[in-house]
Amino acid sequence: MIDEKTTQQPAEAGLENQDPSPSPAPETVSQEPLEAAEPENPAEEADEQEDWEDMPSGVPEEMDLAFHVSYDDVFPVLNLTDKYDGTQKKQKTRVGMLLLIMVLEVISFFQTKNGFILVLALIFGAMAVYLQRRGFGVNHRIAKAFEAEEQQTFKVNYEAAWINGTYTRFGEMTVYEVDGALSVIYDENRTFVIPKRLLSEEEWVQLTRKLKGLLGDRYFDKTQESLKK
Repeated sequence: MIDEKTTQQPAEAGLENQDPSPSPAPETVSQEPLEAAEPENPAEEADEQEDWEDMPSGVPEEMDLAFHVSYDDVFPVLNLTDKYDGTQKKQKTRVGMLLLIMVLEVISFFQTKNGFILVLALIFGAMAVYLQRRGFGVNHRIAKAFEAEEQQTFKVNYEAAWINGTYTRFGEMTVYEVDGALSVIYDENRTFVIPKRLLSEEEWVQLTRKLKGLLGDRYFDKTQESLKK
C-alpha cells in the first residue's frame, strides 16, 4: 500500500513544473568552397619538381623504349664496360699474379728437381688460362642471351628507371656512354645495353641528355670524341 504522504507531485516536492524548453535551432553553416588539400610531403614533391626543372629543354618527362638487340650490338660494349669500370683491370691483375707464381715455381723446380713443385706450377698456369678465357666467355654468354630475347625495354622518368621491368633508382645505376651505345650498370652487377642504331636521332639525344641530367657524376662519357678532350 502506498503511503499518500510520501507521494508528492513535482510542485509539492519543491520542483517547478516547467515545460521542456525547445531545442535550439541548428546554426546555418556557410557553404564555402573547400580549399585544395596540401600534399602529404611538400618537401619531397618540391625536390622532384626541382630535379625536373633542371632538365634541359626539349627533354620529355618520360621515355619508354622497346627494341631487339643482336650479338654484335652487345658483346663489344660489354668488353668496353669491363675496361672502364675496372673489371678488366682486376682480371688482368689476377692472371698476372698467377703467371708470376707459376714462373717462380718453375724456377724452384729446376733448382730442387722436386716434381711436386712442377705440378704446382702447372696448376697455377692452368688457373691463369681459365680466368683469361672465363672473362671472354662471360661476355659471350651474356651477349647471346640478349640476342635470344625477343625484346628489351627501358623506361625512365624523373623518379626512376625500369629496365626490363626491374625498378631501379638513379642512385643504384651507372651509365657509360661509348661510341654507338649506352651501357647501363644496375642491380649491383647487371648490365643493360642500349644501341644507338636502334633509336632515332631525336630519341638518342633526348635519352642521353635526360640521363646526364638525372645521374650527374654517375654518367661517364667514354666516347672517342670525349676522350680526346
